[in-house]
Amino acid sequence: GPPETFDNTFDSCSYGAGGRESIDEVHLDKAEVNFGEEIEVTCDVIIKTLDCGWGYTGDNLYIYYRNSPTGAWEKKHYISQIYSCYNYSIKFVPDNIEGEHQVRCITGYNVPESECGSGVYHDNDDANFFVYDNNSGKGKIPIDDGSPFYTTSDNPQTCPNMQSGETCNQIWTVKAMGDIDSSWLLYTIYSSNYKVIETEETDKTNITIESPIAVSISVSDGAVEFGTVALGAIADNSGDVQIISVDSGTADLEVRSTGFSDGANSWALGESNGDYQARWQFSPDDSAWTTFSVPDTLYNLANNVESTQNLHLRLTMPTASDSSNQYSSTITIVATAP
Repeated sequence: GPPETFDNTFDSCSYGAGGRESIDEVHLDKAEVNFGEEIEVTCDVIIKTLDCGWGYTGDNLYIYYRNSPTGAWEKKHYISQIYSCYNYSIKFVPDNIEGEHQVRCITGYNVPESECGSGVYHDNDDANFFVYDNNSGKGKIPIDDGSPFYTTSDNPQTCPNMQSGETCNQIWTVKAMGDIDSSWLLYTIYSSNYKVIETEETDKTNITIESPIAVSISVSDGAVEFGTVALGAIADNSGDVQIISVDSGTADLEVRSTGFSDGANSWALGESNGDYQARWQFSPDDSAWTTFSVPDTLYNLANNVESTQNLHLRLTMPTASDSSNQYSSTITIVATAP
């Protein structure tokens, strides 16, 4: 039956009258959908007086939906006889209206058709999700790629198991990719599994995308030679540390490297050296070393560099090689405005 300590519906509809029929959980296969995208709703049903797989004649189930927290409910599904411990699912495409949408699972004994179940035994449980028009540039900020913004942080984020009086601080790193001089409102929506906690929005912050600040860099000589190095040995550029100069602006610096090759043969890169595999590393200070474990992948070197930055390199040779010819790799330095 319904819970004893908190409500399970978003509106004034009673969450239930107790008894044997119960909506144990309402599951959604996603928390946000785009215009035209399908969502799946699953109602977990339990009939407390029966073993799993059995049901009473007259134990029925309704699934309702509305496209806003104050909109009209629409019946999406009806089953005249349900069975205990069963999960009943439907899929549908929500209305193309941005914002919070809600679904409701209703079960009970001879429950009359209504968006709010009633009768001797009944249970009403709600769940919510959000609909966005991502083609308009509005909606949830996507992860790793997108326009006008994307984030390199998890999105959404959660504040699990919060107790009364606790706070939860969350941070998103957001990159702007939209049109220059376009303005957008950025904000966060918070919702809870507990229906007594209303969905809330933070204050909206007006963000205008401006032209990027020009950044220019140069490198001291751009070449490092290790000479002849024995298999399995370690060599570094301590005598030829590369100096990256930021000629204009302030820069975040990243580096990437190709693998090693003599033109016909190659060494793989990895976290450790081995047969035909080198360990190739860099450091901003000859102390904290990062391994180029994946070729052509950007790794962070330093942030907010205003003048110069050292680039230390260290090579641990393979334990076996196809040839004794000269092998080389190419390092690319990428500078971006913070």
